[in-house]
Amino acid sequence: MAIVQTVKRAFGAPGIAPRWTQSAKDAIGTAYSAGSTVWFTASAGIRPRQSMETWTFNRRVRSVRPGTILRIHAAAPFRLRWTDDEWAGVEDTASRPTALGIEFVDVPIARLAVPIRFTFFWPEVERWEGRDFAITVENPG
Repeated sequence: MAIVQTVKRAFGAPGIAPRWTQSAKDAIGTAYSAGSTVWFTASAGIRPRQSMETWTFNRRVRSVRPGTILRIHAAAPFRLRWTDDEWAGVEDTASRPTALGIEFVDVPIARLAVPIRFTFFWPEVERWEGRDFAITVENPG
């Protein structure tokens, strides 16, 4: 006797009208296979997200707004020396790697201030970048 199995599409799969109760999802996904019938959603509820601006050597943003996270990327590990008071005080922050091998530092932009200034120290070669970079903090109004 042959056993016949019917394959049903997963609830909420592409092409099927979604039926979940809210659209505020942190993630939606499936197994890494075009034929997967397993779909999932993940949600921790509705929460505001803090805006983020990314600075790289190939994309040098010139300004940010207060309340933004300034994420600074580089291809190699670095220590970011930065200030929001024209070098009267400084912060040194070691970079952290991403899963893709890109290093980053997040700088919180808490208030209107003089420009955020920063430079890089490259520990693998024990060398400073040799120049400063500046980003203005603009009033959102």
